[in-house]
Amino acid sequence: MSGLNLGLLVALIVVLLLVFFYPAVRRLKLTKPASQREENVRLYRRRVAELEAQDVPESQRAALQLELDRELLASDREAAGYEAVSGKPLRYSGALVAILLAVIFILFLYQRWGAGSEVRATELLELSTRGALAAEEYTELERVLEQATLRQPENLEWVFLHGRLLEAERRYGEAALVYAGLLDRLPEDRTQDRAAIMTSLVQAQFFSNGRRADEGMYATLKQAIELVPDERKSLGLAGIMAYELGYYRESIEHWRRVWEQLPADSMEARTIANGITRAASELQAQGETVDVRFLIPPRIAVEVSLSHEAKASVPDTAFVFVIARQPEGPPLPLAVQRLLVSHLPYTVVLDNTTAMAEGMNLGSVDEVTVTARVSLTGQPTAQPGDWQGSVSGVRTRGAEAVSVMIDQEIIDQAIKP
Repeated sequence: MSGLNLGLLVALIVVLLLVFFYPAVRRLKLTKPASQREENVRLYRRRVAELEAQDVPESQRAALQLELDRELLASDREAAGYEAVSGKPLRYSGALVAILLAVIFILFLYQRWGAGSEVRATELLELSTRGALAAEEYTELERVLEQATLRQPENLEWVFLHGRLLEAERRYGEAALVYAGLLDRLPEDRTQDRAAIMTSLVQAQFFSNGRRADEGMYATLKQAIELVPDERKSLGLAGIMAYELGYYRESIEHWRRVWEQLPADSMEARTIANGITRAASELQAQGETVDVRFLIPPRIAVEVSLSHEAKASVPDTAFVFVIARQPEGPPLPLAVQRLLVSHLPYTVVLDNTTAMAEGMNLGSVDEVTVTARVSLTGQPTAQPGDWQGSVSGVRTRGAEAVSVMIDQEIIDQAIKP
């Protein structure tokens, strides 16, 4: 149900409650407490005592006593009337019946305005995620989603789900029309959603067009990538579009960005790597050179050892940090491993799994400087009294194991040979 319809229902319920319950609340406010009779009797006795204490003729005393008796009887009847009002629940039976009828009417409106379709669609979608939809339920899901989108065109989520369902049924042309209409209505500031819908639109158009790409599809995908640069689905589809259009170098770049986000031993990574290799072969056939060495997983084996001087100066329990940094880049390491002095000599492996931050790893550069440092403070940052050794110009891919000897002491932030 849309926010407007739901608001109308809430307002209707509030009005009904006010109409039916306000008189009852008002009557309850006027009702005297149940102890009114006791209060009347107490006042009567006090006034009788006051009368008896007065020095008045007997005839006058009798008249005054009769008047007090009459007042007591009158007040007693009044209290009984109030109690009768508060003790008759049948007075509210008509209001309760009216409220019940109003609730039934509200539920009818709720269903008529489309909430029934939403609830049923939600149930069927949950079943579909478990693969438990029968053929007739799948047909029903399509029907209720279509009803939801027609009744509530402002509910963009239902429109998107309708497009996804059409895609699943391979009705790609209809799905593309749904996505295009949704994109026209989607606010510009919803960049994540716009990028996703652009990608779905191009995918539907691509299959509807017999798996043939065109410049318009590719341009839409590039807009999606500008909005969300690292979305794997957009990048992968852009690689396909660029390849089909003969833009092999662009396809390699798109696929590379996907490949770098994947585990090296995954099936998807191998599939992307095969596509990159095919695009590189097309470029080489045209006489162009292309470097695809990035497909070799980044890996550096580092043999770490201590000089005699360093070994005599540091405790066995001190930490050893093995760090790879970009020579002229930011100070944040691209890869880090930690061990103890007592482990040395030892060979550690630096790769993308030892990165400290996403996107800042060995795979993003070709060469690094490898430093092994004994830290007396337990921190990787160099401090006076630490010992270290470094090797520069280490290739991140295809390089043989490198040896790093820790043989230099750090004094006042400077290295003492």
